[in-house]
Amino acid sequence: MVLLPQRFDGYTTTEMKAVMINRISFSGNQNNTAAVNNNDEYMNFGVAIDKTDIAIRFLNVDPDS
Repeated sequence: MVLLPQRFDGYTTTEMKAVMINRISFSGNQNNTAAVNNNDEYMNFGVAIDKTDIAIRFLNVDPDS
């Protein structure tokens, strides 16, 4: 696929916006396998990726009046 550059100057109509969206929007193939697989051969080394909650402490200070 070859994309030809096109410049839009001045007032942009609804049709021109639709053309711009169509030129820059790409839809990926949803039938591909996941990029990260926790059961693949590289994960057999005991590496585990887990999600953990992060505790955040903050102090809410009122501004000087």
